[in-house]
Amino acid sequence: MDIIIIDNDNHCASNIDTGDVKQKNLKRTRSSSGNYMQCSCEECSWENPQQMENRTQSRAEIRHQQKTERKVQTALRKAERMAAQVDRLAAKIEKEAARAQKAHTKSETPKIERKRAKSERKNSMTNSESYIPEIGSVSGQTHSQAKEFRMIARNANTPAIKSDIEAKILGKHYQKIIIDGNNMLYVTSRLRSFSTHRKRKQADNMISVAALAFSPLVGITTEVVFDSTSLPKGSSHLAPSPVLIDQQSRESFHLGIGKILENYPVVGVPIVFGDGTSVMVSSAGPKFASTDDMLISWAKDNVQVSSGLRNEEVVVVSSDNALIGELHSLGVSCIKPGHWIKLFASLVGGERDETEKKMLFSWFDDYVASFEKSNI
Repeated sequence: MDIIIIDNDNHCASNIDTGDVKQKNLKRTRSSSGNYMQCSCEECSWENPQQMENRTQSRAEIRHQQKTERKVQTALRKAERMAAQVDRLAAKIEKEAARAQKAHTKSETPKIERKRAKSERKNSMTNSESYIPEIGSVSGQTHSQAKEFRMIARNANTPAIKSDIEAKILGKHYQKIIIDGNNMLYVTSRLRSFSTHRKRKQADNMISVAALAFSPLVGITTEVVFDSTSLPKGSSHLAPSPVLIDQQSRESFHLGIGKILENYPVVGVPIVFGDGTSVMVSSAGPKFASTDDMLISWAKDNVQVSSGLRNEEVVVVSSDNALIGELHSLGVSCIKPGHWIKLFASLVGGERDETEKKMLFSWFDDYVASFEKSNI
C-alpha cells in the first residue's frame, strides 16, 4: 500500500542548493517494499528501484556484447595466423618435393651424361657472341686453362727463378714494376684489418705509400693498379715537378717521402723522381672488370703489336697463380707479395728470413706507417 505525504514546510534539495527558497508542495511516495521516498518535482532525477534495475541490466548486456566481439576478433586473428602457417608449410613441402625429384633424377642420370651436358652448356655459353666473362675470372679462363696456368705458376715459383728476378730488379733490367693492389689487401695483418673493417681507403693508401717508398730504392718506375679506386678530383691536372730524394741517409729519405705525401695525393697523381722514374696509382675500371683482365689484355696485345714496353721488361707482384701462369706464358715475370716485401726489407735494413713471414709482414706494416701515420 502506497502512502502519499504532502509536505508544505520542507523544500526540495535542488531548490535549496540553487538558492531558490520558494516553497512548493512535495509529493513523496513511500513504497511498502523499500521505504523509498521520491520527489515529484521536475528538477529531481531520483530513480525508483525498477529503473535502476533496468539500467544495470542494459549495462550488463553492453559488456557482454563487447566481450563477445573481442572473442570473435581474437578468433579471426588466430585463424589468419594458422592460414599463414599452412601456406608456409605448403611452400616448404613443395620445395622439398622438388629437391627430392631433382635428387632422384640426378641419381637416375649417369655421371658421364651429366658431365657431358654441363660441358655442352658451358661451351655454348662461351661461344656465344654475347658472352661476357664473369667478374673475378681471369680474362675468361676456363677451368682447365686456369688449372694449367696454376701448374705453370707453381713450376715458375722456384728459388732459382725468384733469385733471378730479384737480381734483374736490382740490376734495373726491368723498366716497370706493376703491383696488383687488390691482391695485396689481405697479405699483412694491418692491410687485412683495414679491408675487413670497411676501411678500404686506408688500405689503398698504405699500399700506395709502400710503392712510393720502394720505387726510389730500386730506381724503377712502379705502378699500383686496383680493380677500382676513387681518384681525387682534379688530380689529372696536377703535374708535380721531379722530386730529388737522397737514398744514402735514412732520415733524409723519410723526410723526402713525407714531403711528397704532404704536397700530393698518392692516388691518381704520377710522382716523378729526379732520375726519371715515377710512381703511379691507377684503376682498372671501368674499362676492365679487374686488374687481372687489364694485365692479360695488355700482355696479349703487346705480343702482337709492341707498345714500346716489352713484356720481358715488366715484373708483376701478385699471388694469383692463374694470373701468374698466363702472364709467365706471355713472357711477363712475376713475384709473390711475400718475396717483394722481403726484397723491400733487404734494401732498407738488411736481410730477413723468409720463413719468418709473420715478423716480415709486421715489419712492413710498421715501416710503411712510419712515413705518414696520418695518411694511413
